[in-house]
Amino acid sequence: MIKLLLVMIFILAGPYALKAQEAGGDQEFKSELDNIKSPFDDGIPKPVIINKPAPEAPKPVNIPKPQPRPQPVYSPEIMLPMLNLQGVVVGDGIEQAIIDDQVVPLHGTIEGARVDSVTKHGVELSYKGKKFFLKVD
Repeated sequence: MIKLLLVMIFILAGPYALKAQEAGGDQEFKSELDNIKSPFDDGIPKPVIINKPAPEAPKPVNIPKPQPRPQPVYSPEIMLPMLNLQGVVVGDGIEQAIIDDQVVPLHGTIEGARVDSVTKHGVELSYKGKKFFLKVD
């Protein structure tokens, strides 16, 4: 790179240096050198750069974050103990069920299940907060 630069200087300034030596005047030589156009100047106008202030950033909008949806609570399915309804007694103010060879009155319990109602079609039981219906066979 340096060699190339030296060669260019020699090529451009060589004839003028010889002329200056012949003329004997350094002033004349310097004025001629000042009039030479630089080989690196392409003559294309340079762009004018104007620094404008940066536009204002938009203000952040407060968007509420979505609330997480509540997860369903899964509980093990409540199963009624294996109970065999063998019959019902309904009439004259008596409501009883015969379950697993035991007579269970209205609002009585058997194996943790409570008898809520007795009809000629079957018995409604509640067990651990859930309702179940046993049909008469």
